[in-house]
Amino acid sequence: MKHEIPIELVTGFPVIDQQHAELLERAEQLMNALAERKDTATALRIHSYLTDYSTRHFALEEEVMVRFDYPERVAHLASHMVFTNRLRQIEDEIGAWGTGFGLMSEAVLLLPDFLIRHVSEHDLELARFLREQDSKEDPFQVVT
Repeated sequence: MKHEIPIELVTGFPVIDQQHAELLERAEQLMNALAERKDTATALRIHSYLTDYSTRHFALEEEVMVRFDYPERVAHLASHMVFTNRLRQIEDEIGAWGTGFGLMSEAVLLLPDFLIRHVSEHDLELARFLREQDSKEDPFQVVT
């Protein structure tokens, strides 16, 4: 089943909203795999997908921010870096501990919450800014 993001987190840009739903779903899958102590290979597969997907998602947002000279780009990029660092921390923990006891660190437990907070604090502001640019095209559809 596809994860749906709360209506208050919808940016109005379909590509971004779909990507946010996918990121949230995969973050929750990773958290659940670790909480249920699934095998390490399963946890690493979910983690790898989440890492790759978030990297592509962030690159898309960052390209649009540069193209439109988004004034809050530095703060937004910093938030992306925090998420990326949390993913690295989780990968290190899986490598060190497998999916055993002790892996449910703050980085894992707060991953879905971090995504929700990031969208509400940064992505909604970016979406508002982009709508104010009066572009007739969806800026996320134009980027290839």
